[in-house]
Amino acid sequence: MSKGLRVLLGISVIFLVVFGAIVILGMRLVKKSLPQTTGDNKLSILSQPVTVYRDEYGVPHLFAQNEDDLWRAAGYVAAQDRLWQMDLNRRAVRGTLAEIFGETALAQDKFLRTWGFQRLARRIAENISPESRRALTAYAEGVNRFIAENQHRLPLEFSLLRYKPDEWQIEDSIGYTRLMGFMLNFAWFFEPALGKVADKYGMPMAMEIFPAVLENSPSIVPEMPKHVGARLDDFVQLAFDTRARLGAPPAVLGSNSWAVNGSRSATGKPILANDPHLGLNLPSIWYEMHLVSGAPGAETIDVAGVTLPGLPGVVLGHNRAIAWGFTHGMIDDLDFYLEKINPANPDEYWHEGGWKQMEVIEEYIPVKDGDPVLFKIRSTAHGPVASSINDAAQYDSLAVSFRWTGFEPTDEFYATQRLNRAKTWNEFQQAMRHLAVPNQNVIYADTAGNIGYYSCGRVPIRRDGKGYLPYRGWENAGDWIGVIPFEQMPHVYNPPQQYVATANNLIVGKNFPYYLSNAWEPTSRIERITELITANAQSSVETFMAMQNDVVSTHARRMLPVLLGMLDSSAVAQAGGNGTALSEDEKNARALLAAWDGNETPESMPAALFQVWTQELLLATIKDELGDTLFKAYAAWSSLAIRALEYLVRHPESPWFDNRATPAVETAPEIVLASYRRALQFLHAQLGDLMVDWQWGKIHQLTLEHALGKQRPFDNLFNAGPFPCGGSPDTINKGEYRLHDPFAVDAGPSVRRIVDLSKPEVAWHVIPGGQSGQAFSEHYKDQVELWRHGKYRQLSKRRDEIVATSRNTLVLRPN
Repeated sequence: MSKGLRVLLGISVIFLVVFGAIVILGMRLVKKSLPQTTGDNKLSILSQPVTVYRDEYGVPHLFAQNEDDLWRAAGYVAAQDRLWQMDLNRRAVRGTLAEIFGETALAQDKFLRTWGFQRLARRIAENISPESRRALTAYAEGVNRFIAENQHRLPLEFSLLRYKPDEWQIEDSIGYTRLMGFMLNFAWFFEPALGKVADKYGMPMAMEIFPAVLENSPSIVPEMPKHVGARLDDFVQLAFDTRARLGAPPAVLGSNSWAVNGSRSATGKPILANDPHLGLNLPSIWYEMHLVSGAPGAETIDVAGVTLPGLPGVVLGHNRAIAWGFTHGMIDDLDFYLEKINPANPDEYWHEGGWKQMEVIEEYIPVKDGDPVLFKIRSTAHGPVASSINDAAQYDSLAVSFRWTGFEPTDEFYATQRLNRAKTWNEFQQAMRHLAVPNQNVIYADTAGNIGYYSCGRVPIRRDGKGYLPYRGWENAGDWIGVIPFEQMPHVYNPPQQYVATANNLIVGKNFPYYLSNAWEPTSRIERITELITANAQSSVETFMAMQNDVVSTHARRMLPVLLGMLDSSAVAQAGGNGTALSEDEKNARALLAAWDGNETPESMPAALFQVWTQELLLATIKDELGDTLFKAYAAWSSLAIRALEYLVRHPESPWFDNRATPAVETAPEIVLASYRRALQFLHAQLGDLMVDWQWGKIHQLTLEHALGKQRPFDNLFNAGPFPCGGSPDTINKGEYRLHDPFAVDAGPSVRRIVDLSKPEVAWHVIPGGQSGQAFSEHYKDQVELWRHGKYRQLSKRRDEIVATSRNTLVLRPN
């Protein structure tokens, strides 16, 4: 061997050794924060040992001998897996995102501080029950013990952003529940969007694309205060930006839940299913836990399901006697008020016949690499002034404030504590009367064979009995004069049809004496759920699994015959009554649609055709009138546009069909044909000339994104996907996308759960991600493939089975 070759070989060996050492060191650095899940660990905060068994997916089963230790261990274990996610959420509560993200998050902090989640949490903390305080305090002790002992082993995100977490406070948990209330609220953008459309086109035309308002309005078109929507532009845009920062799409308000009793069940006992639809991100919004306190056979708590990281107790779950599930109630629990401002003093407003001083709070917002910024929050008797987020608006002659049920001190943790222990319908009701915010449709099933439903949460009673339009704050029509009593809220127990089902649909008919809402989800999902339940005389767990993954759109089934009829009439008219003006390509696509059963699988060509066609129709009818900015605000909630299209095709005389860019007045069939042709052009350009390649899943895809994965190269580290998806905003297996930015999926089933009450010690679960929030953990995204392909894993509550199959066992011992 020549000398030069030996030198080159030696350099190569040295390089490989150094490179290998760097790789090993790098992996140690990034994996150093992975939690201890085996052996013993001493926690001075405990009074007795707690054993934590983790299954093959990292789901913890906690066995404690008393409840205080159970909550301490629950806080500790949640922090092991999700500490940075918990810290990000509490920063949203506190309005301190700019402290870690810099000036780009300053406006979002102002928005969050206007809502005042932390100030509200402090007030709530002063009024909660002793039971809630005890659980919250113990949980915080567990989180803080983990933070204290892992200052040099924190998750990677803390290192990347160069900071360490503060101690956890009970107000952080309380504030997060209210933040979730905001995430599930829709009125914050619904009323401003309606207002802006009304300002531009008048209320009669506006109500045609807000058909729920039209259907629930009196025969005389109501008057709306002018320019309310324009004064809320900054507020609404900041809401969009803040939700995006936290991984929540602009407005996703969907979920499914249903239960059948033993007569409709193959096991002779009720079966319950639930899949709440929320933003799909990494880590998952939900964290799975099994919590047990007490000796075997004498447990005071034995509950399993999913919770929100940072909260003690199980939010959606089951114990050995009952199971429950939530869907969003769609209740209108927020109102806007136009306020007259004193020209001589911007901190005074007209109220009850005179100028009143606003409450003014000044707070300093910390900014990374910058000086703290002073922010002033102004509030009237109705609530915070939303329009003053923009400093220039503080000197306007009018302002807009808002009132929300979430601003009232309530104790949802007491509801959770009672619910986790409930054994009967009566105990369930006693727990649920304490659930105030946000309103939820709660379904119930028990081992005794009973099923039920209750609409739970505060609903304000307005003086004028309405609530879907902003009020003039100097008048009293919008005063809240009470809340609907819990006993009068819609509910049912053991209904004659032998099942209960909710999909954010209309709760009660027009004979209900109080106003609840006018913004229900379209009927497509509840229609399909009802169709499948009634088609199965004896449902099973497998039946419910298939239902939760069903992607048949009754919306498409309903729309297609009407659209094809309009298409044909316009094509014949264009041909002068002599045949059709459709090309061969257009005829072939039409044939695919005509033969389609509405099943929106990822491989479906008709699904792609239908979705792109209706998207183009939406742009031609509504966006062409509204323009880009207003259309984005309007279409933030896809259900609005879906319901509007269903209304408009039934009313082809509507002026929305006219293309205002042309001198001619177009008819509905002409716009339908033009939209159809643009849809085919889009698919040719995106997917090629072979129609067989026009598969829905090629343009309808999901990327599970981390908060730091929005930028390269962190997307490769933290994100998962993209994956082809079926479904759409109106299928049971929801594949939500933004109508103003199609067709990427950003929301869907955040967990799928099924409980057979003949075997309450077992449930079937899957989440779109994994238990861990740490990207280098094997449990960061190990359930993604199960979720994508409609598969489930068992969550057992049998102690002997848990011990026998545990992958990891950690014993937490007192000193």
